Amino acid sequence: MDIDDTPVQSYFHEVVNKALSTVGLKLSHWSEFYIVDLLVRQASKAFDVNRPLVDLLMEVTSEPSPHRRFEVHQRLGDTALFLAGFCVGYIRNRGLSLEYIKSMGRRGYTGASEYPLSPTPREVFEELSQEFEGVALVYDEVREQTTVGTTADVVKLWEQYRKTKSPAVKRRLYLNGVILLDEDEEV
Repeated sequence: MDIDDTPVQSYFHEVVNKALSTVGLKLSHWSEFYIVDLLVRQASKAFDVNRPLVDLLMEVTSEPSPHRRFEVHQRLGDTALFLAGFCVGYIRNRGLSLEYIKSMGRRGYTGASEYPLSPTPREVFEELSQEFEGVALVYDEVREQTTVGTTADVVKLWEQYRKTKSPAVKRRLYLNGVILLDEDEEV
């Protein structure tokens, strides 16, 4: 299957490539394909972010079927990636730690990589686990590239940048005419 089979896949492939370049992350072709496919799947259906990640982890430990454990590990990684990249504000508003979300994501992908009969090459899950923080930044960049905003959103962007120090938010501020100086610089 080619990564650009549909217009939606083609769109997300372009956006992910740009995000990878912006973030400075190099992933294997298979991991890039997985991220594009995941974005397509997440865009095409409601994605449940309300189920606590710890519930998914508990489900893994109680599940007798190895295939089902794989699916739950994969869902744990995918959900944590979505939260860490697209929903940082949601996480903070709920009083959750971003480090906790990242840790659960790495744990989910590590567990998925240990399943020998996965339809996805185990190296993809290993790479997603090892590069989870960078991939979450790619997701954040994808979110920034696909968010439509107006100059009235600049104050919100500034407050978001003050809290997160996100390079993607900093760039959006710049594109809206805001030049941020380092703390030791003078005007």
